Amino acid sequence: MVGVLAGVLVSAPAAAAQRDTRDNIAVVDQKATADLLERADSVIEQVFSYSYEKLAERDQLLAELTTEEFREEQDALFAQIEAEAPTRQLTVTCTVAESAAQWLTEDEADVLVFLDQKSVSGVDGQESAAGAMLLASFELSGREWLLTAIDTFEDR
Repeated sequence: MVGVLAGVLVSAPAAAAQRDTRDNIAVVDQKATADLLERADSVIEQVFSYSYEKLAERDQLLAELTTEEFREEQDALFAQIEAEAPTRQLTVTCTVAESAAQWLTEDEADVLVFLDQKSVSGVDGQESAAGAMLLASFELSGREWLLTAIDTFEDR
């Protein structure tokens, strides 16, 4: 099931077209950019990596790393993963190969992410690998960046 991201709902930020570029501190504020990218890479890898043996822990992880709106939008994908887990016995590992901050303000950010995905079937040991690209949107909640939306560019 490599290509897990292919089934993800595209939900790009609606306000992106109305942003004032003078507010963007991506790259200009090197520490803020580095902190964002460290968090974004970690969140993306955790959200899109899973083991069929540990799906029960996944809900708590998603609650810690994503917004409620994101979880609701992605509910169909996560339900499909859980439904197929006992039969397919997949373990999917996503690793961020590269990421770059496209937009960063005090409380919202967009990060372009290039992923390497690897899946292994517990049924027959079959492995597959693929790459993916997405734009991940985040909002600052307290002191943590939470994933709010992803755009896989499928509609372009």
